[in-house]
Amino acid sequence: MRLFKNEAAARDSPFRNSPLAAESDVGDVVVDWVHWYNYARLHSTLGYSKPVEF
Repeated sequence: MRLFKNEAAARDSPFRNSPLAAESDVGDVVVDWVHWYNYARLHSTLGYSKPVEF
């Protein structure tokens, strides 16, 4: 949970382009973050490759 709050919900998060004013705004941030976490992030345990590529 801490990782999500630091990377997705924080005010300076790259996943946010506006304040989280409505529930749908939070949903959009969650979907974007989960997609990045599962498909685009580089993971050191996987030899700095993306999980989807591994």
